Amino acid sequence: SCLDYLSSTFILPILCDKLGSNLKEQSKDLLMFTCRVYDQLKVANCIIGTMEVTKSSKAKLECLLVLNEIMLKYGIEKIYSAKCIKVIIKQPVSYTHLTLPTNREV
Repeated sequence: SCLDYLSSTFILPILCDKLGSNLKEQSKDLLMFTCRVYDQLKVANCIIGTMEVTKSSKAKLECLLVLNEIMLKYGIEKIYSAKCIKVIIKQPVSYTHLTLPTNREV
């Protein structure tokens, strides 16, 4: 249908692109809503496409968090594809974002 073409061609890429901006919460909410009414694999593939082209580590992290939320809510089979797994595995891990316990907490 026209809405499917429109959303997959224009709307989803814009929402995915905004995940690394100050509009990340609104974009995440709209992407999660889109998963309720649209094919979750198409949404996941759009997020994966954003991860492949963005240079922003913040945007990549937000993309991974949204993919994780989609997977937890709808199941891994809804977003699983060979391309998806390859892109996720390539993402670097930053240990500087981990919160370590203080001496008082240990």
